Amino acid sequence: WSSDVCSSDLTGVVLMGTLFLLFQQSLPASFVIGFALALSSTAFVLQLLEEKQQLNTTHGQQSFSILLFQDIAAIPLLAIIPLLAGSESSHHGVAYFAAIVATFTGLFLFSRYVMRPFFRFVAKSGATELITAVGLFIVLGVVLLMDTLGISTTLGAFLTGVLLADSEFRHELEASIAPFKGLLLGLFFMTVGMTTQISLVIDMPLLIVGGAIGLVLIKLLTMLAIARYKKMTWTNSLMVASCLAQGGEFAFVVLNVAKSEKVLTEAILEPITLIVTLSMIFTPVVFWLVSSWLLPLINK
Repeated sequence: WSSDVCSSDLTGVVLMGTLFLLFQQSLPASFVIGFALALSSTAFVLQLLEEKQQLNTTHGQQSFSILLFQDIAAIPLLAIIPLLAGSESSHHGVAYFAAIVATFTGLFLFSRYVMRPFFRFVAKSGATELITAVGLFIVLGVVLLMDTLGISTTLGAFLTGVLLADSEFRHELEASIAPFKGLLLGLFFMTVGMTTQISLVIDMPLLIVGGAIGLVLIKLLTMLAIARYKKMTWTNSLMVASCLAQGGEFAFVVLNVAKSEKVLTEAILEPITLIVTLSMIFTPVVFWLVSSWLLPLINK
């Protein structure tokens, strides 16, 4: 986990410094944007690795480990945003941070002492469809709780997945939702596409396209440097870097919360959202260039 922390934090610091020095953003805005952009796309990368049958390879497992840490790191990042907003925040700073920490701690305790015994009780009935029903009920319950507390429902759904994966019935649950996974993933990216304003590409082509290419290059080079420092092979270093070079879905969540807390303005949010989306589109191209062109060149 130390390498996961190092890679995510260093990438966030590099992006934060770039925004603060080159784009003259305020320190709170630079912090939020930098660390939001440091988060990579779990859904996108896992789908790509599964299609290439590389999820169980060394670089696949290392990429998955870093992605998992990044998704969990989104929790404290969301909790810190009201503190950065100061008096302008609609929440109560430290109290709101403590409420989020208490909520997630309570959910982990619920998973350990309530959810597991209940799943065992349901399993004894022999009705496999009940396990799926209970899993969906827990997801909806946690999402409703997150919505009531004003916390991201996307984050709530992710956390529920982590809690369900920690139970001994994760394989049954995974098998029951597998037929819907691709469909729901496609629906998620449709919603991302529908929220982007393509007109901005025409109005500010240099900023949007250049920003997306710059984001991919900064993350690629930073991840490559960290991987080589950790004495990973050139092959694994390049493959991990190419997998994690894009922005992620949790960046949308973090940036929208920052906008609602008045840390960011709409004028900043819209181009950054488009830059993140475009960087995700570039991922298969970068992955192909590294695996089909750069690696054979280095191996020669």
